Amino acid sequence: MDKEIKKYINNQINYFKNNYGDSDYLINKDKLNITYKYGIYNNRYISLVLITYISSYKLNQPIYDVKSYFYDIKEDKILYVTDILNKNNQLILFNYIGNQLKTNYYNYIVLDNIENIFNLEKLGTIPFFITDNSIIIYFTPDSLASDYYDILTIEIPISLIELNIW
Repeated sequence: MDKEIKKYINNQINYFKNNYGDSDYLINKDKLNITYKYGIYNNRYISLVLITYISSYKLNQPIYDVKSYFYDIKEDKILYVTDILNKNNQLILFNYIGNQLKTNYYNYIVLDNIENIFNLEKLGTIPFFITDNSIIIYFTPDSLASDYYDILTIEIPISLIELNIW
């Protein structure tokens, strides 16, 4: 997992340097910020989400990117949402997320984008973070919304679904 994280961060840094890092900082203040959230569960799983934020005088709005890792220490492998939920719970999760996106972000969501960006086939690639009580799903604003300039999050209570990891 360390190699994957290092590769992601280096790619983000290189992208920023190649596209936005050439301005005079005192005048234009281009900015790259990578934040993270980290948790360990049952002494076996590591949940990590990295959020990249880029702002530049060259951009009309900031660029966001989200990458997540859910790592099984014992099996030495990265797991995805589709690995930790059976088909029935994937459908429950999918429907809950769709309803919450339409409810919480109604004024910003481009409804045509939901089907293109978020569908059952793509559920396995969606960025997520697991806490003791919930799964948090992340969307970048450019993927689903217009006139919204922050990460979209949907928090799903663990009580609604059964994880295959506990």
